[in-house]
Amino acid sequence: MQSAYTVATLAFVIGVAWVGWIAYSLVFPAEGQVLTATPTVEFAIDGGEAGPKFGFAFEGQQISSPGPTLTVKTGDIVKVNFKNNGATAHAFSVVKENSDEAPIMFKATIGTGPRPLVPGDRGSIVFNADTTGTYYYICPVPGHAQLGMWGEFKVEG
Repeated sequence: MQSAYTVATLAFVIGVAWVGWIAYSLVFPAEGQVLTATPTVEFAIDGGEAGPKFGFAFEGQQISSPGPTLTVKTGDIVKVNFKNNGATAHAFSVVKENSDEAPIMFKATIGTGPRPLVPGDRGSIVFNADTTGTYYYICPVPGHAQLGMWGEFKVEG
């Protein structure tokens, strides 16, 4: 009888851990696909505030809204190095539409809305831009894209 109780308890604990892992994965999605391929295109992007608006810039340039257009070719392996130069938390994601609720494209995200980078932090992502189209890069922190923290991300055939 003791053996059956031990097995049932162990099964319960494993089940709870599994459900917890699934819930965590839904609330805090993985930050991006890790590729081992050598990037064919690399961007260094700063994010932060520009007066009352938020924006992006190429590293070392003045923050603007919208940020600079990033253009790559279909199939390029893209590396984005992002630095939060702002006074508040920010992140970087490539999305289908200019909205912090839009789906993330190419698994290209550095930080997330619920887990952004704190001021001064850096992050990077490498991804395959495998679908032609015009997308956007935004700060996925709720409200930041609407405050001007976005730019176009073009994948040309």
